Amino acid sequence: MMDLWDYIFLAGMCTLPAIFLAWGYAWWRRDLVNQEEFHYEEFCSISPNDPHRPEKMLMEAAAICEARRHGRHMTKRPIIVEWDRSRNFHGREGGKLVTRGDYDVAVTAAWLDREGPKNNIRVVKR
Repeated sequence: MMDLWDYIFLAGMCTLPAIFLAWGYAWWRRDLVNQEEFHYEEFCSISPNDPHRPEKMLMEAAAICEARRHGRHMTKRPIIVEWDRSRNFHGREGGKLVTRGDYDVAVTAAWLDREGPKNNIRVVKR
């Protein structure tokens, strides 16, 4: 005779494959979403009056670059983004390690400067 725990175990074993199938389907659908278009719309919709506009544009351009690197793209529109090094910078100046502004934005800008040209994204330094 089966007791309550046996019924709970049996119910769990029957629903586990359905959960894994739903998770696998969601994972598969995730790759079909055009990440580049999503981030490109965000990139174009940043308000010119926003005081953090350069940082936001750099971060969105980095997201587009990452999507292009991993093949999740449909088009390769050229993107030009400005990097104001006087505002955000991480590196060596005059032999000293200097960090100005937001560290994450500065490191992302340096990465984008290195990886962007491979993915049709140009960084203009000021």
